[in-house]
Amino acid sequence: MNLVGERVCLRSLGRGADNGDRAAFVTNILKREVVYANEFEMYYGLKCAPETLAQIDLADPLFFDIVIHDMSDGDMKAYDGSVGYIGLSERKDDVYEAEIYIYPKFRRRGYAEEAIGILLDRAFRGALREGSEGIAVREVTASVRVENEPSRALMEKIGFECDEKGILMPVVVSEYALDGMLRLVNYRMTRERFERLAARQEQ
Repeated sequence: MNLVGERVCLRSLGRGADNGDRAAFVTNILKREVVYANEFEMYYGLKCAPETLAQIDLADPLFFDIVIHDMSDGDMKAYDGSVGYIGLSERKDDVYEAEIYIYPKFRRRGYAEEAIGILLDRAFRGALREGSEGIAVREVTASVRVENEPSRALMEKIGFECDEKGILMPVVVSEYALDGMLRLVNYRMTRERFERLAARQEQ
């Protein structure tokens, strides 16, 4: 399942026979990047350790490699076209949590905004599938660390509303957590809100 936009394509990293190698390839790039750029704690809120690195697996059916259309740039070829990944994880009652990571050298080019827009559009139109089954998405949420100001700004620019009126939500995590707590800001986008925002942009 590939989702095509103007400048990027979201290429499925699901567990199908054609995707296994790609999922492992992108997972390894991600591990290398978050360690090299010293961003593991910023995005995951965990100390970077072999145990936590081993838990990263992007072979989920609703996870996608963000691929650029233009393969002519030398730097982009080195990444095999990949600029990051994006995914949805099911929570409950047709609510899914989104996560996205753009490799540092490809930031501030609008790729994240376009990728999230593509994923929300397909999700709310019922165009995403797990295997042979279509999925219904009623709401998409995202939890962003308080310290991650660029991601918070991105959520607000796209139109996510800050849940709980912006209250910072402390979440207890594993022994690898920073100080045993994560301070998060929760964002949400409902199907109705997305449709209103899309209609407003078309006017």
